[in-house]
Amino acid sequence: LSQTRDTEALAADVLKMRKRMREELTRKAGRGAAQPPFVIKQGKGGIVDIEFMVQFIVLSQSAQCKALLTYSDNIRILEAAAGCGVLSAQEIERLTQAYLALRATLHEFALQYTEAGPESQATEAATAEALAPLADYRADVTRMWQQVFSAYDQ
Repeated sequence: LSQTRDTEALAADVLKMRKRMREELTRKAGRGAAQPPFVIKQGKGGIVDIEFMVQFIVLSQSAQCKALLTYSDNIRILEAAAGCGVLSAQEIERLTQAYLALRATLHEFALQYTEAGPESQATEAATAEALAPLADYRADVTRMWQQVFSAYDQ
């Protein structure tokens, strides 16, 4: 993990993979699958965007900052990134808050569907209402994504 990498090539690979995942999600939704207004894990500004940023930071910066290799969980890697000066403490705090809020909501939805049984479905309006508090977090994640990848996203 700590080898020096071509950051431009790495960023291009990450962006290509993320784009392909988003296209697949859009394609599946187009086949008539009911999709909530925002897919917590895969949607723009969602959990996977945070995970991809964290892994990009590890792969692109760990040769210069070994602290990024100490832990494997996203939150402690983000803390290490602040210590390495990769992102500011405020940026790390917002990404951490977003990650925790998105995961908590995802777990809450999973429990609701499990308890209600497989035939139960939340209405789109109820889902939109439940997701509304996540809007600021999603905006933060999207803003950070643009900041991290803006130099590479052609």
